[in-house]
Parts: sequence; structure tokens; C-alpha cells
Amino acid sequence: MRNINTIKICSIIAVLLVGFEGLIAQSSMNNMEISYNNSFESKYISEGRDNLESGGLSSFNTDISYHWFNLNIWYGTGADKDYRELQYSAGLSFDLSNIGINFGLTDLSFLHDDSKDQEFYTELSYNKFNWLTPTLVNVYSFETEGSFVKLLLEFNIPLQIEQLSLTPFLLGGLDFGYVEDTNGLNNFQMGMELSYQLIDNVSINGYLASSFGVWEKSSNESHTWSGISISTDF
Repeated sequence: MRNINTIKICSIIAVLLVGFEGLIAQSSMNNMEISYNNSFESKYISEGRDNLESGGLSSFNTDISYHWFNLNIWYGTGADKDYRELQYSAGLSFDLSNIGINFGLTDLSFLHDDSKDQEFYTELSYNKFNWLTPTLVNVYSFETEGSFVKLLLEFNIPLQIEQLSLTPFLLGGLDFGYVEDTNGLNNFQMGMELSYQLIDNVSINGYLASSFGVWEKSSNESHTWSGISISTDF
């Protein structure tokens, strides 16, 4: 089974790379941006829930942008238990004045139990202020036929060291049938991310976050976790 899943992952990546070969041939590399991220998180928290129940998550992420087109491949594996998740997304992003718009489709494959899901996401961000970036995200799951809405506030704190950036953040999550059969507030989250630019295109990042569940349900408890990653841009 593991060999079959490995072949599947490699095949998807190969098909995507072949699809971009034509774009590369028709344009210069200056029109394309590629980033790679390798990270480890002490817990795998999303929508106010711990997806692993115990142990951390290692993940690998590749993002390719060409003008307004975005392609993303993400693979995560559990550190202490058999959990393997593959995501690949395709979307469009553009700016209208100070508003950033991003939307697209994500295919999720849970390789450890052969389950799948597809999601449609939309994202709006307001980029007028240097010190604050508010972002509104909506994710619709075709499997659960529910949506999850997130309001994210990111604060840019100026530091004397040019290579360092500090970003505290606040997040509120609303569940509309995505996690539970209830509509309304799901969780509040707060945290802080610190990034250090090692060289021009390589940075190391770390964060600490806490999530506080609103509903008294086992899937939505309070959690505190951290993560570290290294990112490379081309």
C-alpha cells in the first residue's frame, strides 16, 4: 500500500510539472515564483480540533505562482501515528486596489485510510495598512456540505534587526456544518510568528499558538502548540 501511495504522489507531481513545462517554455523564469517549505508542528490543529489526537506533524509544501495562477502541493505525515495527507490546489489570485482576492479548488487525499474530500476556498485580504492585514477566508467542503469561515488579523511589529520579522495574530473561526452539526462560533486563536531571513531567498520561521474552543465538545477543546519551518524562494 505504501508503494502504491508513493507512486500516486510522484505521478501527481510529475503531471503537474509537465503541465508547467509549457508555461516555462513560453516565458522567462522572472514571471514565475516557486517556494518550498519544510516544517514540523507539535500538533496538527485546524478548525479548533487536533487532527492527530497525539503527536506532531511533518509537512512539505511547494507553491508555484505564474502571474495570477497558483498551484500548491502539500504533504503531511504524522510523527507518532500512521497519518498521511496529500493536498493539491489550483487557484487564481489578483489585486483590486488594496484588496487581495484568492480562490480555487483543493483535492484532499487521506492516504492512511483511503478517504478523500474536495474543497472550494475563497480569500479576501485588505493590504492598505503596513501594521495590520485583515483576511477573511471561507472553505466549503463537498464531503460534509458545510463551510468554515476564518477572520484573521495579522500585526506587523517593526524590529531593529532588519532580517527579523515579528507577526502576532488573532483568528476567529465560525463553523457552518464543516466540523459539527452546529452553526456559529467555533474557536478563537492567538499566536505569534517570528521569521529570520538567513540569506536572500532562505528564511527560518517559528511560531507559538493557542486555540480556545467555544463549544464544549471533544472535537473542539483548547490547545497550545508550536511549529518551526524553513522556507526557500526561487
